[in-house]
Amino acid sequence: MAVALRLARRGRTHQAFYHIVAADSRRSRDGRYIEQLGYFNPHAAKDSAERLTINAERLDYWFNNGAQASDRLAQLLVDYKIGPKKLHDKFLKEKGVRVKAIEAKKAAEKAAEEAAKKAEEAAAAAEAAAAEAPAEEAATEAPAEEKAAE
Repeated sequence: MAVALRLARRGRTHQAFYHIVAADSRRSRDGRYIEQLGYFNPHAAKDSAERLTINAERLDYWFNNGAQASDRLAQLLVDYKIGPKKLHDKFLKEKGVRVKAIEAKKAAEKAAEEAAKKAEEAAAAAEAAAAEAPAEEAATEAPAEEKAAE
């Protein structure tokens, strides 16, 4: 039996409310389900805690046992940064959602980190050279003083 994680519509006309369920993939959208994992209220404010509520432990359980999320549920999980990272990567690659932009951003961040590292190394080298220069001057002055004392 293939398990699908998806949204089951509830509510009345023009007032949709969705339950997040684990269901047999052969069942209808609003039909019998195995377990209810949470709910999604599209009418709640986007920053409200009432908009999306989900039992993360049970969600992980179902993902670890091979359940597949529907496209809309996967998009919700990616938007709210819930669920496994592999789901997020897979969803972004399959849908082509800013994949090139994300890769370019990662490359730019990596280049910036490398530039910062090189700048730190250069600063450390400059400090070391500055610290060595007075030591060399002191070393050259000491023999001159010894010769004068003789």
